[in-house]
Amino acid sequence: MNLQHSVSQPDYEPMLADNEPITKYSARVLRRQIMADGRVSKEERRFLRHALENGNCLDEESFHILLELLLTGKRD
Repeated sequence: MNLQHSVSQPDYEPMLADNEPITKYSARVLRRQIMADGRVSKEERRFLRHALENGNCLDEESFHILLELLLTGKRD
């Protein structure tokens, strides 16, 4: 059994569901999780756009971390 592909939802999905602000620490954790495979997938880009457009990023630093990831991350 290949456990590498057994996860159906990314670990960051709960952050969107609870509508809590994304802090600088959370943004850094997200960046590390998303870039673990070296690429930003379409789903991850969708998540980042949603977070940025819907104001989930409260402080300026977390906003810039996620925006940089969206704009400069290698695309799938």
